[in-house]
Amino acid sequence: MFDEALERYNAKQIRSDRKIKDYYEKIRSSKQEKPFHEIILQVGGKGNMNADTENGELAKQILDEYYQGFQGEIHSFGCSRLICIWMKLHHICT
Repeated sequence: MFDEALERYNAKQIRSDRKIKDYYEKIRSSKQEKPFHEIILQVGGKGNMNADTENGELAKQILDEYYQGFQGEIHSFGCSRLICIWMKLHHICT
């Protein structure tokens, strides 16, 4: 996933001890950084599933059912918490 960025980083390093051989292993064994897993779900789009519409309510029900079902599985993914964000369409400019 980070192959190109890792190549660019390593190409800039003069000292060989600063080069990173395996980025995932570096993060996994780090005292500061930790691996992070994220799942992003979307049902429809803002044009057809806006939170303020009937279809938006359907999307909310679908996501809520998924959220409730996933609660029991969260620890098998190595997650400690699950956050669900429900967004409404906001018009910033008219």
